[in-house]
Amino acid sequence: MSWLYDHVIRRAGNAIDDVAEAALLKALLIHAASWDDAGDRLAPVLEPVKDHCARLLGYGAVDESRLGGGSPSRVVLFGTGILEEDLGHAYAIPLPPSLSGERLWRRVTVTLAWLSPIHARHRSYRRAQLWVEIGKEALGVERLDAQWQAVRRGTVQHEVLEGERAVVFADGDALNL
Repeated sequence: MSWLYDHVIRRAGNAIDDVAEAALLKALLIHAASWDDAGDRLAPVLEPVKDHCARLLGYGAVDESRLGGGSPSRVVLFGTGILEEDLGHAYAIPLPPSLSGERLWRRVTVTLAWLSPIHARHRSYRRAQLWVEIGKEALGVERLDAQWQAVRRGTVQHEVLEGERAVVFADGDALNL
């Protein structure tokens, strides 16, 4: 965790405030987690309820090589901000034309983390809920691991999407979040 702080937060300098710093560290750490093959081994035992796997495995084990390492085919984007009630952000991530029409393995991981104000005396103590909707059709990917309801619980949404379908898109098309 200290490596992550030194290489991401400290390099950003004063661009990130303390509240955003905590949420960003949480997001980056969870972003590097995955079930790998643990979900495949547990699924036959726990079928038909996939939600049980999510409860047992959480976000999975953190792969430290994914924390800061990269490859020519991997991109990590992050941002911080504050949202007012009933508002949202829209992001359009340009799709590389080299992927259009190609039957290649694609993996998209989206992680949203936030800190919520709380109401300690109420059963639903979190006073804010955020979520991200992913326009996964653009890349021809499907959700892995946890169900869509499960990934929207708590103060982190972590979605792993994979696929190999050939999808045609035009120059300028984007993955919309």
